[in-house]
Amino acid sequence: MSPIEFWEHVDASGDCWEWVGTLSHGYGAAWIEGVHVLTHRYAYQTLVGPIRQGLDLDHLCRNRTCLNPDHLEPVTKAMNVMRGYGFGARHSRKTACVHGHPFDEANTYFIRGGGRMCRACHARREGARRAVKPQDYDPVYAAQYYVDHREEILARDHVRYLAQRAKTDNERASTKGFGG
Repeated sequence: MSPIEFWEHVDASGDCWEWVGTLSHGYGAAWIEGVHVLTHRYAYQTLVGPIRQGLDLDHLCRNRTCLNPDHLEPVTKAMNVMRGYGFGARHSRKTACVHGHPFDEANTYFIRGGGRMCRACHARREGARRAVKPQDYDPVYAAQYYVDHREEILARDHVRYLAQRAKTDNERASTKGFGG
């Protein structure tokens, strides 16, 4: 495709100049004079100028097929990802944990590898975990308890086993005739 033919694949009738040719992962893609290009990058470089090395073009309009240079901004990859809708971006915008504690300087614990945790929730979890200390566990007492209550423990475990088996049998019966 020649540079002139490139612009024949652009619909500039609206605010976004949309690429109506081939797409690659949602972005416009084309072969121009034997080189594979992403169309928004090619349009930006043609109309505005070179994109500094290490920068991505962020679609401010959130439309991946848009080539309008007014809708494109060169930013770092990290900034582009954080402006998006991915998992990390959505969670980085949260201002409080699921229990309502604020993610502020005093209440936020940063995890190695890039993550954060609420200090209040972390302290609550650690307190519950430390409530039963290993030194409080007496293996001799546990063994004697099992000997003294063996029949009760086995009967309780057997009742649980039968209940689980009945549930499994019911699930199997309900799927018969439906490929099961």
